[in-house]
Amino acid sequence: MSILGLTIDYGPFAFMDHFDPNFICNHSDSDGRYRYEQQPEIGLFNLSRLAEALDPVLPLERSMAFLEANYMSIFTREYNSLLAQKLGFCKKDDFDKFSSS
Repeated sequence: MSILGLTIDYGPFAFMDHFDPNFICNHSDSDGRYRYEQQPEIGLFNLSRLAEALDPVLPLERSMAFLEANYMSIFTREYNSLLAQKLGFCKKDDFDKFSSS
C-alpha cells in the first residue's frame, strides 16, 4: 500500500481468474494474511502503522481515534462507489448524490 492509499500489484498478482474471497495472490503468504477478503483489515493495519510513524507530529491517540471512528465507513463508501462505476451503474457524481441522502 502506498502513502496515497493505492495498492501496488505486479505481474500475475493483480488478477483473479475466478472470484474467491480466500484467494491469496502472494504464494509466500501461507497464513492468508493478504487474501482478498482481508484487504480492508490490512488497509487499516497499514494506516495504523503510518499513524505510529507520524506520532511525533500527530499524537497517536488522535489518529487512532479517527481511524477507529471513520475507516470502515469511508472504505465501504469508496469501495461501493468504485464498484458501481466499474459496473456502469452510475458515475461518481451520481453515486455521491445517492450515498449522501
